[in-house]
Amino acid sequence: MTGCGRGGSHYARVLYSYEVAGAKLQGSRLAFGNVGCGSWSAAASIARTYKVGQAVRVHWNPKQPGDSALVVGEVPSDTWLGIALSLGMLVASLWLLHYYLRGKGAA
Repeated sequence: MTGCGRGGSHYARVLYSYEVAGAKLQGSRLAFGNVGCGSWSAAASIARTYKVGQAVRVHWNPKQPGDSALVVGEVPSDTWLGIALSLGMLVASLWLLHYYLRGKGAA
């Protein structure tokens, strides 16, 4: 496990190798999306899931075999948070625009 940034954030560093059509490849992506720093316990849980030397299932892009991940189909919770915050900012911006344009029309 590795610390990242300042404070108590950690992430599990995962390295794996796999073979596609005779080509030996390596990857380090756990999952697609925003998988970054988190708590020590979350990083430890990932480290316990993927032990050194353990065989793992690697998911790779057929068009770009070097593009791989161990976990697919799961969206990390902080990705949903980013989406929610973005939508909230969009709604607030539209409301402010409406309020501004409404005031311009009255003048």
